[in-house]
Amino acid sequence: MARLLIRSGLLLASVAVLVVAPACGETKGPPPPSAVVHAYFNAYNTHDGKVMCDNFTPELRSWLLRTAGKMFEPSNPPCSVAAIGLIGGFHELGMSSFKHLKVLSVKQQIQVSSAVVDVTARYHFDTEDTTGADKIYLTRHNGRWLIEKPGAVYYVTMSANGPPSSAVDPPIPNKGAGDPAPQPAADFNCGPKLLGDVPNDDENNPRTASSLDITRVAAYANSDGSACIVFSFRSPPLPGTELSLQIDEDESVIRIGAGGRFYGLDTLVPGSRAGWKDGKLELLWAVPKGAGKNPPSSFEIQTQSLQISEPEIKHPFNPQGDAAEGMFEGNFESRAADERQLAQWKGGQKSKRKS
Repeated sequence: MARLLIRSGLLLASVAVLVVAPACGETKGPPPPSAVVHAYFNAYNTHDGKVMCDNFTPELRSWLLRTAGKMFEPSNPPCSVAAIGLIGGFHELGMSSFKHLKVLSVKQQIQVSSAVVDVTARYHFDTEDTTGADKIYLTRHNGRWLIEKPGAVYYVTMSANGPPSSAVDPPIPNKGAGDPAPQPAADFNCGPKLLGDVPNDDENNPRTASSLDITRVAAYANSDGSACIVFSFRSPPLPGTELSLQIDEDESVIRIGAGGRFYGLDTLVPGSRAGWKDGKLELLWAVPKGAGKNPPSSFEIQTQSLQISEPEIKHPFNPQGDAAEGMFEGNFESRAADERQLAQWKGGQKSKRKS
């Protein structure tokens, strides 16, 4: 029997599926995505790791063994052990222990050889209950529907702390994962009033991976009360890069996914958008309806790579130590005030020289 080792760091995951037998009178054949996913969720109640692994894509099985499999002793357990070994496994750290779940709704969308299944489930823990939405991505493989990426269910059943932000994003393919993410152009204009342009005092800091290192942040006020936040990177970010933002008191998380598509914008005020211009990431920060037009004054940013949790990527970008994330914070108002004071001081020096 393999023993779970509780280690600090990222919690890595797996996914599972149960093959459904056809009901009496039905034509025998592979179950549709919705049935596969419904049975997959129920498999967490039965702890059937063999059935789970039989319904992973080969990439997902490989990912599970090289990530979650390393958390067991003896190391390199079979997939069936690694698949179920983390269910409720973190109660030893004081987290709530998973007991069982109930699927409330399942809805599938099929496009030729791929499918997405939206699931709502109720999770029961020893100290609390919670309801969560999930997305499971499947692909048709040798006539069967197989799961490509673990959904939120895997992480939630570890503990009640919740899944990582990218758990329900579409899988990032291996092709292009090591190249700069595509940069879809911004469909809006920033300006005209510059609120502040704040360089990072730790620019080109070798402790931070260059694709996670934000070297400058500028803010512009728009005439409608919205603002543009412009981010400059030391080198273009890769697919699977996450920006955790706090602009004044508002917090959000934006992720760069497959094809450069943005995720997380729905957590912002409706009307907020993002895009690229001249190699810089521009974020249109909309204002709530009826709110005042006070421009943003301060910001905090944290960047990190999420590639390690993408089963399709064979060699994920996984910086270690201090390089695993970038941190940058500043104040537009103080920077603008400093620049005004400097301009006034220079003007005063010129007046003295003339006199």
